[in-house]
Amino acid sequence: MSQNVTLSAIISAAQSLAVEALASGSTVTEAAEKAGVARETVSRWVHRDPEFIAELQNRRAEMAAQVRCALEALGRVVGDLGLRGRIHDAQGALAGVRKPLGMVLRG
Repeated sequence: MSQNVTLSAIISAAQSLAVEALASGSTVTEAAEKAGVARETVSRWVHRDPEFIAELQNRRAEMAAQVRCALEALGRVVGDLGLRGRIHDAQGALAGVRKPLGMVLRG
């Protein structure tokens, strides 16, 4: 069971870009490119910078919560399906959770 880290992280603009990239499923190399820093810098942040680590954990926890809400909504749609014509609604709801779910599972 994961929990939100409650540290008030103060990170740089480059670190913030890297956090968003990593939380969205980018590799360390891709995150470094997006943040405009060396790959080794992002790797150091990921492994040794407590504020960066806390911010990344918080962002991933936020994304996991969003996925949970989307899955609950999907469950309600599927549960309400009584007619085959409503399958389109379920497919639309599923399409809305594919990307966030993939990011959380990779994270």
